[in-house]
Amino acid sequence: MPWRAKVWRAFFFLLAVFKQSPTWQMPAGAVAGVLAAAVIGALIYQGGMRLNLAKFFRWTGAFLIIVAAGLLAGSLRALHEAGIWNALQDIVFDPSKYLHEDSPLGVLLGGFFGYTDHPAQGGALVWLLYLIPVMIWFLRGSRPSETLTRKEELK
Repeated sequence: MPWRAKVWRAFFFLLAVFKQSPTWQMPAGAVAGVLAAAVIGALIYQGGMRLNLAKFFRWTGAFLIIVAAGLLAGSLRALHEAGIWNALQDIVFDPSKYLHEDSPLGVLLGGFFGYTDHPAQGGALVWLLYLIPVMIWFLRGSRPSETLTRKEELK
């Protein structure tokens, strides 16, 4: 998509926000968000030129594995709420006095990692049983494939 189309899309987005908001805070937030996105995009582009892709994908892969473990634990919680899974529902520990799940950080952690301030035994068990073997398998490191090493030997 050419850059002009992107600018027009942002312009119409801002126009829609300005039209719907009776106060100045929402349009100002939209403009600040678009400007922040442009600055972050430029910084990512500049940093991407010097980025070690192996380390980047190693860390993002590990992050995604933790996210997947949280999704799996959350699915078990959803099965319990639907009345399908009712085993292992005792609370493991209660961190709500330190970090409530409705706090901004709790919502962020809940969205990314499936955090809840009342984790059940089943959810914690599923989280650990998924996270530990998959993370070990992932962090064990990738080795070059045999076909690649044999091609190098033939040279």
